[in-house]
Amino acid sequence: EHPAPTDQQIDTAMAGNVCRCGTYPRIRKAVHLAAKLIATEALV
Repeated sequence: EHPAPTDQQIDTAMAGNVCRCGTYPRIRKAVHLAAKLIATEALV
C-alpha cells in the first residue's frame, strides 16, 4: 500500500501490536530497508 512508508505510517501500522522489548526503532529501520530493497529489485 505504501512503497516508501514514512515513520508515521509504519508506527500506525504497528499500533495494534504492543511489545515491551523496545525494538520498535529496529523494526522501523527494517521496514525502511525492506522497502528500499523491494524498490531496487523492481528496477532490475
